[in-house]
Amino acid sequence: MLLRTLAVLALVLHAQTAVAQVPVEVFPPADTAARAYADALKGALINSPTFVLEVHTSISRRVCVSVVVGGGVVLEDGTHIRGVALLVTVGPSGADRSMMALVDVYKVGYEEEGARHQLLALQQAAVSLGIR
Repeated sequence: MLLRTLAVLALVLHAQTAVAQVPVEVFPPADTAARAYADALKGALINSPTFVLEVHTSISRRVCVSVVVGGGVVLEDGTHIRGVALLVTVGPSGADRSMMALVDVYKVGYEEEGARHQLLALQQAAVSLGIR
């Protein structure tokens, strides 16, 4: 009886965890700098319990992210800083045309760290756009 109760509890918890994940698709950018950041973002999403990475063949409602990396500056100590914007929409494309832009800066060579710092803002954007 106890074993059966534990099995049911495990199934319920697993179902709640699967439902709680936010589906996200990251579109592949054309330029090299943005591609490095997009790959880092995909890695951060895969390692996050909050998100599940989707592909373009999926027909489910999901958060769609386009990565745009802008110009950079070199600080006096030689650190190279670049600007990044995540353009966030709801997919698949339909009547909902809501869009959000999440902007940040990151150190070149530390794209993974910058991408991990964007996850909370991405989660808040998903909630604002009605994806939970």
